[in-house]
Amino acid sequence: MSHLVVGAGFVGVCVAYELARAGLPVEILDSAAGVPPATARSLAWFGAVSGGTWPPGSEDLLHLVLDDHRRLAAEVPGAAYRWTGSLDWPPPPVIAPGMRLVGRATVAAMEPHLWEPPDAAVHIPTDAGLDPLTAVPAILRAAQRLGAKYRPHTPYREEVVPPGATVIFAAGVATPELAGVDLPIGASPAFGMRFAGPPGLVRHIVSAPGLVVREARPGRYLLITRGDPDACLDRVREIFRVDGELRPLSAGTVLRAAPASGPLVGAVGPGRYVAVLHAGITFAPTVGRLLAAELRTGEPAPELRRCRPVPAP
Repeated sequence: MSHLVVGAGFVGVCVAYELARAGLPVEILDSAAGVPPATARSLAWFGAVSGGTWPPGSEDLLHLVLDDHRRLAAEVPGAAYRWTGSLDWPPPPVIAPGMRLVGRATVAAMEPHLWEPPDAAVHIPTDAGLDPLTAVPAILRAAQRLGAKYRPHTPYREEVVPPGATVIFAAGVATPELAGVDLPIGASPAFGMRFAGPPGLVRHIVSAPGLVVREARPGRYLLITRGDPDACLDRVREIFRVDGELRPLSAGTVLRAAPASGPLVGAVGPGRYVAVLHAGITFAPTVGRLLAAELRTGEPAPELRRCRPVPAP
């Protein structure tokens, strides 16, 4: 039986890669070409520290996340992972396992370009990120080397589905409409920017009041803010001593799928599955692996038990 993955963002290419890796025939279909905006403008940051704030389905997967990302990084070197850890201030009320409370002197040593290091911050050493503009094409090429086929500029319609194929919808906020099913998926908007700046300006994933910023590769930065988009680079200059130019490369509002109860993964009808994740970068390799095993063996993955989609009434 063949498989058709609808959506070529990070979730879609991870699902397709894992299906191909499991020896299953798979095609990837997308209405455009290249990296979709929701992926391209994401911060592409992932972590596996709970803090007690994740929905139940997410909590069931968190312990698998780092191993699956490390495996993917080893199998697809072009994914260009950066294992930097994160700094977040002000600290949360509860310091969870995996978090480390650090003081002003430590923050200053970790981020030497800060104008005014905070008195305290949370350091999560295991947090990491990748460059979506590099990772998505690299994973797609890896899937193609394993036999997957890619069909860009092909909007989903029933007539493009091969006879007897299983369809996996991994199209973010567009998934309910494409799959023809009402699912509890909201949209979480944020302004995302890719900009150029001096290499090494930001050493970690930095979550400061007003923005989150990280270096995706030397001299190329990703930023997310819910504040004033026009002032985001000014905010970078307020936080960091910038010796050189900050130059916007691309920017726009990101609408990220935000299922209310955590990842939605599973069947929504005969031969029809969904894979809608928040956070997509965090869970995509794990969900792709588990879903591929489920489709190959016919045995439900117990780790996905609390991620099953229940159509909205």
